[in-house]
Amino acid sequence: MNGIILIKGKAKKDNQFLYACHVKAQLEIKPGATLLILSDTFYRVIKSDSGKLKGVLINWKDEAALKAALNFKSNGQLSVVKNNNKTPFHWKTLKHQTIHSALAEVESDLVGSQYLVESSQATPINLDQVATSALNLFFLGKSTDLVVLKSILPESVIDEQIESNSRASEVEWECNFECLWLGESTPFATKTSRFTLDIDLFTEYQVRGLNQDEYEVGDIDTEIIHVFINGDLCTIEITDEIIKVISEMDPDEIVSLINKNCPEFIKVN
Repeated sequence: MNGIILIKGKAKKDNQFLYACHVKAQLEIKPGATLLILSDTFYRVIKSDSGKLKGVLINWKDEAALKAALNFKSNGQLSVVKNNNKTPFHWKTLKHQTIHSALAEVESDLVGSQYLVESSQATPINLDQVATSALNLFFLGKSTDLVVLKSILPESVIDEQIESNSRASEVEWECNFECLWLGESTPFATKTSRFTLDIDLFTEYQVRGLNQDEYEVGDIDTEIIHVFINGDLCTIEITDEIIKVISEMDPDEIVSLINKNCPEFIKVN
């Protein structure tokens, strides 16, 4: 490794986080311009309860989310051009081989500076907020601090219902997930923040056709009726945005949507 670098994240309305990572190599791309090839392991710089700086390992859903947080525009290998704005105090941190020693070196520089250092006193979060975050990921594709380790998603829900009962016009069904919460604030007692999440859904439909072999399904109306985390019922309000997306989808379409928004799931049918 070639030292430690600090990187200013993407500026938001009220804040701008600071990240740290190891440098794998340094390349002079032209006189006075050095390209830093970065490790793919990043730490968010925060203040501990004692007021000292420390780096907290952070993960993103995918490389696109990582690059968005760091405001990286280029494709390919993770890299940044060394400069005083994007990589503050690089002349100090690149001398160090550990996150701890690099942050100790610049601690007095960061205190009272324009760089925001997040406090370790993260805003408390509850299970209902975790559930809302999960729904935003599954149905809207919004990046969250939630990672799905395994999912059990149904197949051909309505077709199976019709085959077993041709007069049926409604079906209850569910999607099951094993997840990991990576947010710095957690409602879970264990450090791993691993949990199960189950979504109960209800779909009404109309069957048009002469028999079980020749039919079509229409007038779909789907809604989320329950969300459970570790078996506990969550009290959440399904947003109009999610309702608009899924209300006219049949179960197969919803499963496809989840697969699209979360392509790296381990699926069990």
